[in-house]
Amino acid sequence: MKIVFSLVFKIWMLTLTLFLAGCNASKMEAHRANSIQHWNEMIVLYQQRSDLITYMAELMSEQYDQDSGVLSVVNESNAKFILSQRQPNLMTDASALLAFEQADAKLTLDLTNMLLILKNPVFQSNRELMDLKQDFSVIQEKIVSARQSYVDSVKVHNQTLNSFPYNLIGFMLDYTELPLLKMDRDVSAVLTFQFNGLFAAL
Repeated sequence: MKIVFSLVFKIWMLTLTLFLAGCNASKMEAHRANSIQHWNEMIVLYQQRSDLITYMAELMSEQYDQDSGVLSVVNESNAKFILSQRQPNLMTDASALLAFEQADAKLTLDLTNMLLILKNPVFQSNRELMDLKQDFSVIQEKIVSARQSYVDSVKVHNQTLNSFPYNLIGFMLDYTELPLLKMDRDVSAVLTFQFNGLFAAL
């Protein structure tokens, strides 16, 4: 009788464990899917910004070639940033993500110079350029928000992954921590403020 009871108990415990593991796996997968979704939304915004930068630089160079050196630097930085987004496993590879952020930082620095030369009256009379710089401001603000949403989702993912029993589930699913973006919301907000300040001065 004791042997039968012990066997039944073990089967019951095994069933309960598998059930809980299934629920936990679903939650873990949901957190990871949420991070992937926020990541994709952020990358789309970056791609839109790069397309806008390219078009703005083309219009500026066609209308006024005195600052072509600044525009060339911006185009080069933009091209390198686009290339950094094409690295395999960018979202999960810490070194690739660092290179992505460094390329973004370099592009951001060069963009301030391009935005400054928009003060030239030749550019201010161009209605299309003025509309594009407003579009740029809107996209930049969306990027700041998207970055923060992604960072928040990664923090939830990593905290869940490191807690019991999710760490066991993560091990079975071969999940690892996702690297965090280094630039936090405060720094991004400052950059957006700087861009908007330049726009307001135009």
